[in-house]
Amino acid sequence: ALHPLLAWIEPTRTRDMVRTMLRMYRDGGQLPVWELASNYTGCMIGYHSVPVMVDALAWDIGDWDQTLALEAMVQAADSMHLGLDAYAEMGYIPSDHEHESVSKTLEYAFDDACIARMAAHLNQADVETRFRRRAAHWTNLYNPASGFIQSKRKGAWNEGFEPREVNFNFTEANAWQYLFAAQHDIQGQAALAGGDAAYLAKIDAMFNAPVQTTGRVQPDITGLRGQYAHGNEPSHHVSYLASYAGAPSQTADRVRDICKNLYNDSPAGLCGNEDCGQMSAWYVWSTMGMYPVEPGSGQLVLGSPLFEQTVVRPAQGEPTTLDAPKAATRPYIDQAAWTSLHGHVSEGASRSFVTTQQLRQGGTLNLKMSDKPGDRFGVKPEDRPKSLWESPGFLAVPGIEAPRTFQSESAAFQLLHIQPDAVLSYSVDDGATWDIYDGPVAIQETTHILARATLDDLTSNTAAHTMLKVDHGWRMTLEHAPDNQYLAGGDQALIDGLEGGHDFRTGEWQGFWGAPMVARIDLGRVCNVQAIEVHALQDIKPWIWAPRHVQFSASKDGRDFDVEGRVDVNVEEDDTEVQVVTYRLDKPIRTRHLEIAAAPHASIPEWHLGRGNDRWMFLDEIRVDIQTP
Repeated sequence: ALHPLLAWIEPTRTRDMVRTMLRMYRDGGQLPVWELASNYTGCMIGYHSVPVMVDALAWDIGDWDQTLALEAMVQAADSMHLGLDAYAEMGYIPSDHEHESVSKTLEYAFDDACIARMAAHLNQADVETRFRRRAAHWTNLYNPASGFIQSKRKGAWNEGFEPREVNFNFTEANAWQYLFAAQHDIQGQAALAGGDAAYLAKIDAMFNAPVQTTGRVQPDITGLRGQYAHGNEPSHHVSYLASYAGAPSQTADRVRDICKNLYNDSPAGLCGNEDCGQMSAWYVWSTMGMYPVEPGSGQLVLGSPLFEQTVVRPAQGEPTTLDAPKAATRPYIDQAAWTSLHGHVSEGASRSFVTTQQLRQGGTLNLKMSDKPGDRFGVKPEDRPKSLWESPGFLAVPGIEAPRTFQSESAAFQLLHIQPDAVLSYSVDDGATWDIYDGPVAIQETTHILARATLDDLTSNTAAHTMLKVDHGWRMTLEHAPDNQYLAGGDQALIDGLEGGHDFRTGEWQGFWGAPMVARIDLGRVCNVQAIEVHALQDIKPWIWAPRHVQFSASKDGRDFDVEGRVDVNVEEDDTEVQVVTYRLDKPIRTRHLEIAAAPHASIPEWHLGRGNDRWMFLDEIRVDIQTP
């Protein structure tokens, strides 16, 4: 919200900031991502210099190199880092490839929509077409069964979805708070939800959901109205979305509530992080009675002004007056008539939006306020703000609903698609043959699934997923439960045949904080064990150390265990390399029950920034080599 506000009130300053971004690209090779003190930090997601520049175009701010800007935008989008390699190739970022995969996919898609706008402005048709298709990538993570945008591991939805869960699939948020993040395709999302009524019901459900979140503790999630979190940015535009579905009175109710109750003049007057002006800019816009839901679109959605009159005098440009008599006690806009500085009264007093062009040229917005919702203002489709993205040549990938592992004789997978008319097909032999999907498909062994969709002359990317059959039949119990932020899929995750990689945030590792990991495994029968091993992660920057040692014990009755050996850590405590450490005991043991105990280090040493705190242990697959009879 801050940059659109500055584009209006200080256009020359906005021009200078755009020039600075381009200078950073020219001298440093990339556009800034959360620049701080003239330095790159790269600590945020997306490439959000792009919408700042495209919004400057919407406000008719010129005198900067637009050709260079498009070059810089494309360079940012084509950088093969932070999940962009998968995003470009697959059409989304899988959670096992990059942390915060859903948030990054969504924010890249919005930035790509802005690049498409820039390319259209410069008549670069090929670039526009490519980024129009990329801007539709957010639909590849939309699950039509749940109505949420969910993470996928490879090509399948992650199991155990809970929209209130805060996890590393999202940036400082959960599935509720990122559900409405495709600001460039709001009416497209409403269509996927089932139409305006269903979309409004989804927004209501967000604001009326229980305020408790699950999963990891995230201090940024504050100022809650249901699962709407005003204390953090991902939700900020959601209170205005009802206007896109013809219900501006719902927008007015929510905006008025937030302005009145989540901002005050006490020492803790903000309900969350100011975040470089975003919290304040939201309030400035909203108390005036409008908000830039989609920067770069040239539209601002009307809400519920608090002041009877607001006069905006830009540093350069013409003044604008917003008249809203009796606004303090009448929250609903009944009419919005625009009068230019030359006295021309525009048609469309029932439109629930204004344009950047109107505000840039100056004039008066006369708002007739009411104490009751009307039935004309912003109701007809032509009177609503528009946000409907067109992406010719794009077809979303199918979603695969399937477990990652199974122990039963058989298991099944299902395919889903956002287009009911799409024809889905699958292959279970690496693409040698394809079958038309017409319902759940049962499998009896480890299977690699490929799936694709066709519609008319379009074919989607191919989604892939492997269902691993686990034949061992073991059962495991843990003496101490892992932290609920790092469950890795459940109580049998350490023996499910799936291994974690080098990133603790992808959901593959079980995390233990300040407690040992003690696992007891029942092999189901007495076996000739040849070796036992367990894997641990060392990544000391986020406080993760491999265990001091792992002790291996055995028992034939499951009660009395004898120590069979201990393996000490073989990496230095101050080793900063991110690595997977293996603890392996090679020893013949005839037993049915095993106990694997990983001992944590003492508290973090003085030389580390986390000194004095408990350390994390991240464990994954336990492997047992058994001699075949």
